[in-house]
Amino acid sequence: MYLVPVGQGNDVAGHTCPKSHCRSTESIAMALFEDCPGHWWLHESVSAADLGNALNEQQAVITDLDTHRVGGERRFSAVLQRHPGVVHWWYFGLSGEEVGSRLLEHGAVPVSLVSYRENRSVRFAVVMQSRPAVHWWYFGLSADDLGRKLDEHQAMAVDITACDIGGQLRFAAILVPRGQAGFWWYYGLTEAEIGARVDHDGGRLRCIRAYDTAQGTRYVIGIVAPVERAWWWYHGQSGDQIRARAWTDGAFPSTVTTRHDGAAARHACILLAQPWATIDPGTHGVVRDMLARRHRNGWHGFYLRRIGGPVMQSFNDSVVFDPASAIKALVHAHAMRAVQSGTRIGGQAVSLATVVPIPAGVGPLPNPAICPFDEINGPADTLPLQLDLAMESMMQRSRNASTEAIRQFFGATDVAATAAALGMADTGHDGATGCSRNRATLVDFGRLYEACSQGFLDATHWDRFRRHAMGEPLVEVVDACRRIAAVRGLPAGFAERFRGAMRGVFKEGRGTDSVEKKSVAGYIALPFCVDGRIALREYVYGVFIDGADLAGIDDSFNFHVAVARMLEGEITAAVDSFAQGACG
Repeated sequence: MYLVPVGQGNDVAGHTCPKSHCRSTESIAMALFEDCPGHWWLHESVSAADLGNALNEQQAVITDLDTHRVGGERRFSAVLQRHPGVVHWWYFGLSGEEVGSRLLEHGAVPVSLVSYRENRSVRFAVVMQSRPAVHWWYFGLSADDLGRKLDEHQAMAVDITACDIGGQLRFAAILVPRGQAGFWWYYGLTEAEIGARVDHDGGRLRCIRAYDTAQGTRYVIGIVAPVERAWWWYHGQSGDQIRARAWTDGAFPSTVTTRHDGAAARHACILLAQPWATIDPGTHGVVRDMLARRHRNGWHGFYLRRIGGPVMQSFNDSVVFDPASAIKALVHAHAMRAVQSGTRIGGQAVSLATVVPIPAGVGPLPNPAICPFDEINGPADTLPLQLDLAMESMMQRSRNASTEAIRQFFGATDVAATAAALGMADTGHDGATGCSRNRATLVDFGRLYEACSQGFLDATHWDRFRRHAMGEPLVEVVDACRRIAAVRGLPAGFAERFRGAMRGVFKEGRGTDSVEKKSVAGYIALPFCVDGRIALREYVYGVFIDGADLAGIDDSFNFHVAVARMLEGEITAAVDSFAQGACG
């Protein structure tokens, strides 16, 4: 890992920019190639058909593309991002002239370009987008030719690719205006030499591409300065290692390139820090540090948003993680909505008194060999159960058997349809809790709890939803209120009256398979004194740790401490509204 790359290397021929002319900001045009709205995916060594399917499934565009051969078959590695409204195209097997024709045909900008040998010809894989940007692109250039083009346009390269045909090295590149930024580029580097080049020039890697030579894999790189955001680069990585490093650092891969280590594909990548939303950077740093100290390996995330207002804190809020039992809130929301709507199953309208049976195909309980019936069921949890009791068993006592019984009673497909209707695009209840990994994001959980509080459930069923679950106001929030109220000189009983006016609901999750994970997501409403009346201000929140080593999570740490810390500014404002208001 290189935060400030160090190392020793040899001078390598390449174009440089004198440092005396390279000390300002990066070109605005770079934003076209380095922004990330939060959702990203990495696919490595996939077929063209599989990559196309992923684009459709994830409703994404390719922001970086690389290609190589595996066993004679052309494979692709790609970074995908969700950029709503951006029109894009991708091609492979094109000549340079054909790339140019496609760009003209679409009126597009190339955003990623890689050359490769096909028999004795140079072919290109290219990604292009319909976005306005000043740019130039070239192919078939010598090193000297490319250097002259960079000088001529006062440009920097956002992608450079090289191909060695019979000892003749030729380059293709996408260029944008450099502005006042500094830019250097080099070729013929080994992995060991890249860090020394970056260290020498005092910048960061902007692009990196591997290419084959008679001496082995070599790299062409571009370096930009000054460094205006946190970044990292790694080499010799698997796809899973890149994902884990990105989630750990709160980053996304901007470029991935591939070499072969025997039969295995290994990747070098550039990671750029995500710009996380926060209204209080100090609190953001405290919460990140608080969580980082509570797990060994793995990654974490947190999220706080005011309903009807902005995101107040976020970190890895769009990263898909295994929520364990926290996903039971989705089953609960679906079931409660079915009760509210009088959904008919087996010719009968569903009610809280409807009996939920043991799922078909499962033997008599207890049967520890069958998952999810791998827990001790007390008298209150033994199936069959009335739906009212089954939901309480699922949410308050977090029974996996009750959860799967409810999910199968209503139908896994219908539960998934509810997730889609709530806008939970990255959530999947793919298997029984306690038996398999499921997936969600903190943003998706926020949508679930917001929808339930804002009309997906009517007032009666929203109240029942909270009472089935962990609906008590957070003790940690009340403790913060008590501390702040004492400083403001409010009466001793203020915190308890504050507690009585709060509303809340949450669901926690905890699980272990090959890794450990823990999460919580929920809703909370704080009372404020507004014009002499008490009004509730509502929030959704979540915290998770995933991918930690076995026994690598500090279970003595209560995630709601982090939630209360994120909310502290709002708790203070709420207390002050009473200290200064006329609500009695």
